[in-house]
Amino acid sequence: AAQTVATTTTTTAAPSPPAGAGSHQGVIEPPAQRSSSVGFTGAGATQVSVVWSGPTYLTMQVSCPSGGQNVGGSSAMEASLPDASGSCLATVSEPDSESTALTYTITIGPSGG
Repeated sequence: AAQTVATTTTTTAAPSPPAGAGSHQGVIEPPAQRSSSVGFTGAGATQVSVVWSGPTYLTMQVSCPSGGQNVGGSSAMEASLPDASGSCLATVSEPDSESTALTYTITIGPSGG
């Protein structure tokens, strides 16, 4: 018997839907855009790490219903949340003293793996 697979393409105008685990790319382009956010749904212990190229100093604020964490670094940074259950938001920001456009990769996954 022939099998037909229907593919539906949905386009949403949402800025950034919850990303979930995995790696995602973000862009920071000052002066118009100094921060970029990735939403994700956490479950239990979660680790959020960011890497980028160049010596630019960045900060990241991870906020979840059960709490959050602020970290910073000049080529990589990492936040470990003991309980990230619920809808969380990770915001990567470039301080006003920096003016470099860059692309970063944020990776979200269970911590302690």
